[in-house]
Amino acid sequence: MANCKPRSAGNRPEPRGPRRIQGSTVDRIGAGSTVWPAGRFTNRVMFGRELTLGIDFGTSYSSAGALVDGKVHLVLEHGEPAIPSAVYIPKRGDPIVGRDALLRLPSDPGGTIVSIKRLLGRRVDDPQTKRIDSGVGYKIKPGPGSRAILEVNGHDYACEQVVASILAHLRNLAARRFGARIKSMVVGVPAAAGVDYVNALRRAARLANLKLIQVVPEPVAGALAFGMGVDPGERNLVVLDFGGGTFDVSLMEQRESVFRTVRCVGDELLGGDDFDECFGKAVADSIYRTSKFVVQNDAVRWQNLLFRCESVKRLLTTATQARLRMQDAYIYQHSRADIDVQVERPWLEGHWKQLRQRARAVVKRCLSDLPRDYQIDDVVLIGGTTLIPCVRQDLAAMFPNANIHRKDWASLAVTTGLTMQTWAHAPISTSVPVIAPRQE
Repeated sequence: MANCKPRSAGNRPEPRGPRRIQGSTVDRIGAGSTVWPAGRFTNRVMFGRELTLGIDFGTSYSSAGALVDGKVHLVLEHGEPAIPSAVYIPKRGDPIVGRDALLRLPSDPGGTIVSIKRLLGRRVDDPQTKRIDSGVGYKIKPGPGSRAILEVNGHDYACEQVVASILAHLRNLAARRFGARIKSMVVGVPAAAGVDYVNALRRAARLANLKLIQVVPEPVAGALAFGMGVDPGERNLVVLDFGGGTFDVSLMEQRESVFRTVRCVGDELLGGDDFDECFGKAVADSIYRTSKFVVQNDAVRWQNLLFRCESVKRLLTTATQARLRMQDAYIYQHSRADIDVQVERPWLEGHWKQLRQRARAVVKRCLSDLPRDYQIDDVVLIGGTTLIPCVRQDLAAMFPNANIHRKDWASLAVTTGLTMQTWAHAPISTSVPVIAPRQE
């Protein structure tokens, strides 16, 4: 990518606000929900029926699905199954959740909460909390039991409240799409999730009026989505779960229909968000060289830049080049200037070198001390960050003798597996894979 050169900034129309309807109240946050027309199942045979959702609550995006006539159907927002884990809290009016909330991030970073999964269950004195606090537009402060709470526009919110609003949004979207009552869910958690995180997630589910009937490790759900449970047998497999906020490597053993996690190693602050930030810093450095303007010191411009970097990153998963455009990106010679540059995939891959090295180090830690004759039969790649070509190639190269399983829908693999697992809680169910306790 060439140095960012100034262009005159033009006037932009204000974005139109979304229509909202009143929904169920989840403490202060869940009072409003974005309107989405009823889906194809509404007012059909499913009216009045009760469904259990499989929910993948993610750092950047969340998704949900339900089994309808034995098939997995995903919940949609504006036609998309990946729903931003974002909550916008305006100074006046009802909060907004999902994609319409994410669109507020560039213009109001102080009122838009994203990546709340990274904070859930953490104490305010946790070193990771302090790192997260330095990169958000609102204030993180101590709450009851020294748990981290958020101060947004003069009001305090527990992390569980924010998560509950996202869960309630998924529930409401599902109810409209399927025309069914949604009262329960099967949810995924990171393989290395601690007790504090799981308990906080349970509290969030109660606030969202959802009964949490099963907690499934996300790597197990991903393996189920790739059909590992359909073919009972004996295999040793590694699940590489590279999402928006964390990278988890799980060594698992399948014996017939029983999955057992033997070992799990992860980096809880390595994910798609970090790739976006690295991209943004590279662009900001280029701007600084041209204008001596520090984009990171302007919260609105910095969040706007990260928002656009994430969009370009997605384009470059399939394209070799894409344009990065941003109006009013920085100040140059006392005037507002724009960005309009061509980003080449090799240039960006080079800037991600350290992040890619961190990912490989996590895999090496997980496989260390294994017996020399231990055979890895299958490797499953799940999570949206595995869609980045260089990341996928790096990880696959570490397992030259294994069967590599990857799909273009890797970001929805956990949701698919969780939805399949809801079958175990149906009034009448056939044999389903057994999830054994993790070995210590």
